[in-house]
Amino acid sequence: MWVLTVSLVVLAVLLVVLRFFLTQVTEYKQELEAYLSKEIGGQVVIGEMTARIDGFSPQISLKNVSLDELENQTNTLSIGEIRLSLSPWDVVKGNIKPNNIIIVNTRIAIKRLVDGRISILGFSNDKNDDSSGDFSWLLEDGFYEVIDSQIVWQDDMRDEDDITLQHANITFQNINNEHRLRIAATLPKNIGNSFVLSLAVSGDVFSSNDWFAKGYLQAQNINLSAVLLRLDIEQFEFEQGMGDIELWSTWDGAELTQVKGNFSSRGVRLMRDKSSLTIDKISSDFAWQKLVYGWRLDANKFAFKTNEVVQNDGQFSLHIEQIDEKNELINVVVNAINIEAVSDILQHADVLGEAHRTLLHDLAPHGRLLDSYLSIKTSVDHHDWAGCLHLEGYSNNAIEDVPAIENFNGVGCATDVSGWADIHTQQGSVYFKGLFRDPLLIDTMKGRLVWSKGVDGWQVGTHEIQVKSPHISTTTRFNAQVFSDGSPTLIDLQTHFGEGDAINTSSYLPVGIMGDGVVNWLDNAFKGGQAVGGGAVWRGTLAGFPYKNNTGLFQVLFNTADVHLHYADEWPDIFGITAEVEFKNQGMNITSQKGHIAGNNIQQVTVGVNDLANDQYLNITGGIKDDIKGLYDFFKQSPIKQSMSGLLEHSRVSGLATVDLDIKIPLRKGLDAKVNAQATLLGNTLIFPNLDLAVKNVKGEVFYGKRGLSAKSLHASVFGKDVAVDIRPDKNHTVITGKGELDINNLSKKYPSELWKNIAGKSAATLTVNIPHNSLSAEELTRITLASDLKGVSIKYPEPIGLASKDMLLLKVSTTLGKSSVPVNIRYGKRVQAALLFEKAKDKKLALSKADIHMGNSPGSLPERAGVRLSGHIQELKVADWQQALNLTKLEQSKASSVNQIDVRIDTLAWPDSSFEQVSIKGSRKGLAWQGAINSQYMDGSFYLPDNAASGGLIKLDLDRVSLPKAKQDNGVEAKPLALEPTDFPNLDVHSKRLMVGDANLGALSIKLRRKTNGLIIQQLDVISPRDKFTAKGAWEKTNNQSVTGLIGSLKSESLGALLKDVGLLSDLEGASSNIYFDLNWPGAPQAFSKASVNGLATVKTKKGRLLNVEPGFGRVFGLLGLDTIKRRLQLDFSDLVQKGLSFDKIKGRFVVVNGDARTDNLYVESPSSRLDIVGRIGLGKEDYDQLITVTPKSTDSLPVAGALAGGPLLGAAIYIVQKVAGKTVNKLTGYQYRVTGSWDNPTMKQLSQ
Repeated sequence: MWVLTVSLVVLAVLLVVLRFFLTQVTEYKQELEAYLSKEIGGQVVIGEMTARIDGFSPQISLKNVSLDELENQTNTLSIGEIRLSLSPWDVVKGNIKPNNIIIVNTRIAIKRLVDGRISILGFSNDKNDDSSGDFSWLLEDGFYEVIDSQIVWQDDMRDEDDITLQHANITFQNINNEHRLRIAATLPKNIGNSFVLSLAVSGDVFSSNDWFAKGYLQAQNINLSAVLLRLDIEQFEFEQGMGDIELWSTWDGAELTQVKGNFSSRGVRLMRDKSSLTIDKISSDFAWQKLVYGWRLDANKFAFKTNEVVQNDGQFSLHIEQIDEKNELINVVVNAINIEAVSDILQHADVLGEAHRTLLHDLAPHGRLLDSYLSIKTSVDHHDWAGCLHLEGYSNNAIEDVPAIENFNGVGCATDVSGWADIHTQQGSVYFKGLFRDPLLIDTMKGRLVWSKGVDGWQVGTHEIQVKSPHISTTTRFNAQVFSDGSPTLIDLQTHFGEGDAINTSSYLPVGIMGDGVVNWLDNAFKGGQAVGGGAVWRGTLAGFPYKNNTGLFQVLFNTADVHLHYADEWPDIFGITAEVEFKNQGMNITSQKGHIAGNNIQQVTVGVNDLANDQYLNITGGIKDDIKGLYDFFKQSPIKQSMSGLLEHSRVSGLATVDLDIKIPLRKGLDAKVNAQATLLGNTLIFPNLDLAVKNVKGEVFYGKRGLSAKSLHASVFGKDVAVDIRPDKNHTVITGKGELDINNLSKKYPSELWKNIAGKSAATLTVNIPHNSLSAEELTRITLASDLKGVSIKYPEPIGLASKDMLLLKVSTTLGKSSVPVNIRYGKRVQAALLFEKAKDKKLALSKADIHMGNSPGSLPERAGVRLSGHIQELKVADWQQALNLTKLEQSKASSVNQIDVRIDTLAWPDSSFEQVSIKGSRKGLAWQGAINSQYMDGSFYLPDNAASGGLIKLDLDRVSLPKAKQDNGVEAKPLALEPTDFPNLDVHSKRLMVGDANLGALSIKLRRKTNGLIIQQLDVISPRDKFTAKGAWEKTNNQSVTGLIGSLKSESLGALLKDVGLLSDLEGASSNIYFDLNWPGAPQAFSKASVNGLATVKTKKGRLLNVEPGFGRVFGLLGLDTIKRRLQLDFSDLVQKGLSFDKIKGRFVVVNGDARTDNLYVESPSSRLDIVGRIGLGKEDYDQLITVTPKSTDSLPVAGALAGGPLLGAAIYIVQKVAGKTVNKLTGYQYRVTGSWDNPTMKQLSQ
């Protein structure tokens, strides 16, 4: 306890003393200023001076201190604060000397003078500003520290801006001859962030070689362009980039002996002229060491990264040793170095000459160097070197004579006089630019190259290099002599290769010595097949290649199997070739004994060119012997089709033939192919499928040349008849002419038809085929014409078709081939002109699409719609003759007929026992019926004729007019009926707006006929006008081969006289409105009406009328006596006397007709003056009378006169009686009765009573 007590007492006393001392410090301010001024040789001014105890150590603080040079007051050093730490024991002993000096917040300017000396501005008492100050006081024992101050670096050796370090902290520590310095500061923003510098120095710092030191430097985020510019490193020019660096250095005997450290940079742009290299990252560890006779630099973990290049963990070492004054040794060792990274850096650094930089740029090497070294011994007059190289994945571009290499691996060693290289490559390539167009791909490559330097130059060669490519395997031996005197390099190379794909042939040929045309040909020639083995020989100088003048030998020779050869565009390829292919110096030759082209077997083919670089044509010669069908295919696939297109497209061939070909294919633009061919036909068949025509047994030779096809006197057979065929070129066409005989018998067998039965005989004929040379177009089509005068051919058909065998009439049939449709034109003299068009159906066979059978001399024209049209002008058409010729016995339509349009004009249509003039029919088949218009002298309107008319379909006639001639007097000769049956008639509706009889319009006509099992029903037979109404219906039936016609109807007319006059039956009746009913029948057809066989009944009722052309005197006399005329006379009405004929007031009666005899028992005629009652028979068939007529006067002795009514003899007897009694006594008012018998022309009358 006493020790503690004593210590505390001493400490207390000491503190009291120190406090007392410190309170007195300010009194020594002036003394201290004077002392410091004297010590440092400058004027020192202290603004404020204080003291305090920091722990147990007294501390004096000098604030706002300024230091001015005594001789130059412009340089002033200002210090914010100086802290002086004192030892308490020294203070007690009176020794006031600081052991620690701290300077706070000052600005120190450090200048490097022009001569390299350093000066701290404000610390020099030398009048010359370019001399350094005395810093020996900084090396005195003690500890000095600068805190949070500014340091300015001024450099007169380099014309650069000042550098100002902010927030600088500096410490100096000196213990005897051991000195330590540490600086930490913030760099200017344009240079970097911060840096730290530490030095540990021992020895006499001011001596030239008696000190040692170790240093440490760390700088972060340094602006490389700014720093390197100040360091004056000319080899590199940085435009941008930031970096970090950390160094450890050693000085021994005042010399730098070792530097270790690491650096990294990012975003660096390295400039060289106008090019730049952007480096994303570069870093490395390094160690530099000074050796006795040189130095050594080792780099590890060398990393480099750009957009395209990455270098990871590389190592390299550079050792330079000065052996003596004249000799220097350089050793370089590298491992895992990216060649491209090094190349990029060297291209953008000023360490190589321009030529070497250009070489690196063009060569663009890349790959990796592994465990490689190079040792170079240099002297004044020569260099010796040796080294070993291990390349991995090496590649470079092709420049000049250096080939482009891709992904090569190899190991080799060499000296300046010899060397060797083992190549072991996988998935690589070699490209000899200018010689081969594409790189030669390599799957594997192995072998050893050796070289040595001799008296005359270098020898380079190999005993064996084996290469496997994707397409072929090769084994190569070569030797090259490179002469030192500049003579051309001599090459001796031999290569053997195995099987390969022929399609890749062009990839392995030296296209650089070939013309563009040959190169293009080789690119497309080999489409498939195998190269089954071959070899190559190259002997000669490089300069003489490809030995046009045979000064050397370059030969590639190989065999092929199953090759697909495309020798020219637009020509058929050759398949299955077994050939020998040879490239020899400038030429190429392919010879084949086996193959097939367009389905034809090849006898021999040779493909060749003498000068691959300069020849204009590729020559192809060969022979084919096979079925000519394949030859057709060959022509179709070749340019020959341009001159044979029509023949090739529309014909087929068969049979054996031989062909010799000589083809020249142009190798340059602007040239045309040259083709010569000779075909020997050995009994071939030529078929025109569209025409169903065959030319058989064709024999002879056909030639093809520049002008086209030609042949003379080919022998052939058409329809079993010999034909002589010639072929000749004619301008832009090829004309084939065949002359022979047209045999109707053979023709009818080839094309069977009922029409041939009336045609027979033979006639000379000419067949002409005109084929255009150019492509098919609307104007240039293949035209085929068959012509004959038909002399010797009889055609037994009615006019206008019929022809006698002795007569001549030109028949010309022509067609064109070349489109999907085939038009055919037929000219039969001036009688018939036909136009037909055949088109391909769904089964791709030609079928008739449309046709116009045109009668007359004018040409036919195809109808707009599909089908066959019958058109033209026919002078006379005899229906019966054509019915007999065509065996048409019934009025029926052929369902198989293709005629669906008609437009004909017939001057005379001759029907049995009648004819029709100027008949015009125009119509077409629409849907399932014919529709159209008919115009003739008898009718004018439209018709509708269904296809099923024969089976019950309804025929319709919608007419504007039906015209009939007026009735003629019966001459007693019945018309010969047509051989028609009731079942032959179709269902028929006839409607006509007008029924014309002569010039009279009787009104609208309506007829409806309907078929029944055993006949025909007349449903309607109407003629209606404002004046008349005739209606009827009936039937026509046939039973047990007996036919009968029945008709029942009525006639209502306002003027029977006008009606009878209109129809031409009677013109002597006026007025007489009538109502007639009838029910009649007769044997036979409706048109076979006979009054001798008619049966039935009829009623007649007429009103007032007048009978004309009766004896005028007789009528006037009896008219005066009429009781009913008295009133007219008193009224002065004498019209019945002055008018022509006699009048009647009423006629009424009923008739029963049996077998042509009409009987009546109630017929009477009333006139103004009398009444006639008639009973009895009238013989319609026998034309006789058997009647009893009673004449009863009404009011006088006059006797009425009756006339023939309705155009018949019903009242003829009464007229006769009246004429007989005229002139007798007429004053009696009694009746008379007469019996009338006899014929109509000469009746007999007998008066029975008065």
